[in-house]
Amino acid sequence: MLGYFKLFEDPQRTVAELLKAPINAFSIGDQIEFALCFTGPREANQILQRFVDQRSDLHSQMRRAIERVEREGLPEYPSTGYPDVVAWVRKAYGLEAVIG
Repeated sequence: MLGYFKLFEDPQRTVAELLKAPINAFSIGDQIEFALCFTGPREANQILQRFVDQRSDLHSQMRRAIERVEREGLPEYPSTGYPDVVAWVRKAYGLEAVIG
């Protein structure tokens, strides 16, 4: 088995790793959905919070995207930009990561 895919053999361990650091080529939206599927909203929110804390350069854009989603609702498909993904997962999954 390819080394990358071995990372996903034990979903609980994978989520524990995601709580500490991202996994290359595993987008933040996918990380959150993986955690929701295999652990729950607490871990998903912690992963989102880790990402938000690490990307302070995007805080103002995240706030604007969250305001837009609150005002207009969820778009049919989330954008691929990080601020829009953060806004989408917060609204869609009821997560509450605090944006500095």
